[in-house]
Amino acid sequence: MVDESNFDFFSLISELGDYFLVVDEKLSIVSGNDKFFKFLSIINGEDIKIGSNIFNDKVTDSIKFEIIDYLHKAFKGNKTIALIENKFFCHSYIECTFIPIRNKNNVIVYVLLFGKDITEEIQADEIRTKESILFDKAEQLAGFGSWEFDLIKKKVWASKGARTIYGMSDKEYSIEEIQKIPLSEYRSSLDLALKDLVEKNLPYNVEFKIRRPCDNKIRYIHSVATYDEDKNKVFGIIHDITDRKKADSKIIHKEMLFRKIWESATDGMRLTDEMGLYC
Repeated sequence: MVDESNFDFFSLISELGDYFLVVDEKLSIVSGNDKFFKFLSIINGEDIKIGSNIFNDKVTDSIKFEIIDYLHKAFKGNKTIALIENKFFCHSYIECTFIPIRNKNNVIVYVLLFGKDITEEIQADEIRTKESILFDKAEQLAGFGSWEFDLIKKKVWASKGARTIYGMSDKEYSIEEIQKIPLSEYRSSLDLALKDLVEKNLPYNVEFKIRRPCDNKIRYIHSVATYDEDKNKVFGIIHDITDRKKADSKIIHKEMLFRKIWESATDGMRLTDEMGLYC
């Protein structure tokens, strides 16, 4: 609570945010800092100072409605945190907190607005989102995926590409659950490879087959990994090599068929080059 005649309180808390404003129940400004006054002056098209209403009649409802709505909620006793996009100058994003201020009689007499400029955080999030989308597309095109084992929590992080390859849903998986996806005949060799990586720092470079839980299809996988001893985590890359394995199998089959024909031929057979010369 605050004595409504004591403005030293407002002077003190004005140091806590990038933007600071106090209004009374008539939405007249009681206190504030230069940043907020500049912001409101541009919106209103005239200089705004202490005693002015937060918005004049020139401001359209589409601009002022959101902020006024939050103020009215605060005067009803509701503290609100909202993201306000500043499109009027130095395009920015402001995280505003609307706090009701009560007097000695527990009556709400003011609403305090704290505004923190979080533009850099928003822009960084947008960049990370874009990078994540590009990364997902690259994994999809190349048939790759990345994964991480947290050996302390026994949990698995998997990229979108890895989840697609392994036929995983979006739920959180344990290491034990993921280790059930490779065919059982590979389990001992995979366990040994992981143990040698963690305990002996030996290269983890394995090929194996999995049965995807989403459709029961068999896929051939190539995986490499590295171990971070400080974090006790294993980070790896998987590559779906099913198409390559099938192509290799067809080549081998053709070679075996040709050899069988060659070895079983009753008439003499000789290989010649394109000039008709014997090889």
